[in-house]
Amino acid sequence: FPGVAAVILPPLGVILKGIFARIFYVIHGLLCVWRLTDVNGNMYFWAVIVPVLLLPLEMVITMMVNKTKGEWKWVCPSIFLFLCCSVTSIYLMEVELMEDRIEYRDDNNLQSCDIEESDLYANQSELLDIQGVTIPIAFTSDYWVLTLEQMLLCIVIIGRWFLPKGSLTREQLSSLLLTYIGIAADILEFLLEGLKEPQVKCDRFVVYCILSLWAISMAQFAVVRTASNTEKKGGDEKKRQCCTCCNSEVRGIMISSLMQDLPFLVMRLTLLLYYKVVNHMMVFFTCKNILMLMLQSYRFVVIIFEEQGDPNDVVPLGKIQVDDPAKFIPEASDFKGNPGVQDTVHKNDRIP
Repeated sequence: FPGVAAVILPPLGVILKGIFARIFYVIHGLLCVWRLTDVNGNMYFWAVIVPVLLLPLEMVITMMVNKTKGEWKWVCPSIFLFLCCSVTSIYLMEVELMEDRIEYRDDNNLQSCDIEESDLYANQSELLDIQGVTIPIAFTSDYWVLTLEQMLLCIVIIGRWFLPKGSLTREQLSSLLLTYIGIAADILEFLLEGLKEPQVKCDRFVVYCILSLWAISMAQFAVVRTASNTEKKGGDEKKRQCCTCCNSEVRGIMISSLMQDLPFLVMRLTLLLYYKVVNHMMVFFTCKNILMLMLQSYRFVVIIFEEQGDPNDVVPLGKIQVDDPAKFIPEASDFKGNPGVQDTVHKNDRIP
């Protein structure tokens, strides 16, 4: 029954995009959970794979509810489930690496955690044999975690590219993906630079704080937002939103500030001032976070004034001064159906 299928199912292209993106999520999630169980030797950690196993059910629900767009307007459940699996696995693997460093320091009676990774992770681990087939890839434990962290950010961006656009336009999606690349670079630098410093790499409190802020910043990828405020509006163009926070650009500013730039700035200032972690990259990215917060605050104020409007923008016609009054001749069609418009004009209108 083609007619019934057209009513129930979304377009084939939307379905294929959704399947293709979720395949990436499943592969990376399985790899992360396998590595976690291999490091800890605890098979109970396979329970972390549950969010990824829910992706087929999530896809069916998403496609049935959003038949034409294929995605939700405010959140992206597929990315959220993927992050629940992969971020949790990487978080636990980083904790395991920290415990290994502390144990190595205590066993060798070292005063600091300035340890060579080659000494700590002398043993390499290969991929499991799958039905007698051995994949010849051998990484140290720290290199495994680094590879999975880099793959995580790449897959989030590529997966969002292949997912159905939902309510986003092509222009908004392309701008959003470019914004994601900058966000991902800052997130990865925050995690790697923060955990490699000898002053903090064996400090449980600092490591847990850095990992927690990293996990929170990753959650912003599951929120659907637009990098530019070019939303389509039906009928007459809306001059004002129902409230300022309904503006898509304001939502993006608030998400970036509260989930990334502000927490990262506080953490980096703590490392600089309290733990004396001073290097060029730490200073540069601290200044970058300060500048980003200043620019986002400035943009937020600009949007508020644009949304609210300025009552002084409308002035009486009699108060407009022109060099040649003959140049300003309004036509009768301009006043049709607009009683009272003869008395006012926007002061930003330019007289030729």
